[in-house]
Parts: sequence; structure tokens; C-alpha cells
Amino acid sequence: MKRIIVALLLVAFTAGVAQAQVGVYRSGGAIKKEKKEHREKREREERERERERLERELYEQQERERQKKLMQERLEAERVAKEKAEKRRQERLEAERVAKEEAEKRRQERREYRRNLEWTNSIVLNYSLTLLGGTSNVGLTYARCKFGGFYVNAMSGLEWHTANVDGTMDQYFVTNKKSHPRISFTVGGVIRVAKPVFAYAGAGYAYRGLNYKTADGNWVQYPKGEYNLGNCADLEAGLIGNIKGFTLQLGYSILLSESGHANEIKVGVGYSFGSKKQKQKQSQEQKQEEKEVIEDE
Repeated sequence: MKRIIVALLLVAFTAGVAQAQVGVYRSGGAIKKEKKEHREKREREERERERERLERELYEQQERERQKKLMQERLEAERVAKEKAEKRRQERLEAERVAKEEAEKRRQERREYRRNLEWTNSIVLNYSLTLLGGTSNVGLTYARCKFGGFYVNAMSGLEWHTANVDGTMDQYFVTNKKSHPRISFTVGGVIRVAKPVFAYAGAGYAYRGLNYKTADGNWVQYPKGEYNLGNCADLEAGLIGNIKGFTLQLGYSILLSESGHANEIKVGVGYSFGSKKQKQKQSQEQKQEEKEVIEDE
């Protein structure tokens, strides 16, 4: 009986040990599986982190390249802008230089033109017509001008009978015969406006009267007014043209006094001539040119 009990215990012990060994084996496989899964998960996480790191590095590299490209583009734009600004500055400086050279050239040409201008002397015989009353006057003008110059003029009426009795014609019995005594002296400046054309303007003294002949042969004054200005100022302006020694003059003058005013139109014809020194200079230049031509031949 004891042997049977011992045998049963031995069998139970052996079965328990075998079961324990099976359980241990089974628990060891689960641990290995868990470790493998944990390792695989860690590897996946590491790969994911590596992928994220690589993507981040790639993004950072792309961002650096983009910033570098933007910087290069900005630097290139600044360089181009500076080059354009420098080009505009150079063009402006060149334009200013050219303008200064042209202005200086024009000044030199004007100085040379004025230096080479000849003195022109003009003597003109004048005729003027007073619009109020239609009286005629004659006179003489002398003008001398290079680029600028002067002139003098003297005019006189064709009818010259001065009053020899006191009072005015209201106090006498007068005839229809009348006289317009007139005289003037003017001086002024002349400026060349073109090579053959000169403009002049001046002022001076004038006298214009109106006298009637009385029945007894004397002369008496007309009352003061526009027809009888008496002593007055003479203001005039006009043009003088010289063409191959022939001179034409056209002018306008106004006589002003406290009694009124009178307008006159003046025309004239004459001749012009240069100075003796100019003729000598021209002769010397002509001889020099002839000498140079002979030497060249």
C-alpha cells in the first residue's frame, strides 16, 4: 500500500514538474515576443524620428537656400539700382558738361561775333509826317553802332514863321494862311538786333507851334493845345536797316507837353560806311590770305 502511495506521489510530482516546465517555457516565449515587439516599436519610433529629423534638416536647408536666394536677389537688385543711379548720375553729369560746353561755346561765339563786328556809320535824310494836322518835317540822323551804339537826330518843319505879335488869333483878324514851326533834337541808343538791322530809341527836346497870318501881315499864335504844343519832349523809337551801304529808316515819335501830344511817323534813306581801321584790317587780312594761298601753291 505504501508503495502504491509513493508511486502515486511520484507520478503527481513528475506531472507537476512537467507542467511547471511547460509553463516556464510558455512564459519565456511571451517575454521574447514582447521584447521583439518592443524592439520593433522602438525601431519604428527611431526610424520615424530619423525621418522627421531628415525632413526637418531638408526643410531647414531649403529655407536657408531660399533665404540665400532672396538675399542674392536683393543684393542683385541693389547692385542694379546702384548701377542705374550711377548711370543716371553720369548721364546727368555728361549732360551738364555738354550743356556747359555748349553754353561756353555760344558765349565764345557771341564774343567772337561781337569782336569781329564792324563799326557801322549811317547818315540818313529823314522825312516825318505829323498825323495831327498833316504837317511835314525834314531832318538828318547820324548813327554809329557795332553791337551797341548811339545816334543823334535833328528835325525841322518846312514852314517856319514865328509869332511876332502878342496874344492869340482870337484877338486878331486872321487869314487862312498858317505856319507850323517845328524843331527837335534827340539822342539815344542803338542796338544790333540782326546783322543788317538795328533798333534805336531816344528822347530829346522839341518845339511845335501853329501860327496864323493876320490881315496886316503879322503872325499870331494859335491857342495852346494839340495843334500848338510849344516846348515839349520828343520820344522816339524805330529800326534802321543797312544793305550793302544803302540805309533805310522807319520810326515813330510822340511829342508830349502839358497842352497835349502829337504823333509822327518818320522815314529816311541814306548810306552807311565802315571805319578806316576796319578797311585797313580787312585789307591786311585779304593780303594775308593771298600770301597763304601763294605759299600753299
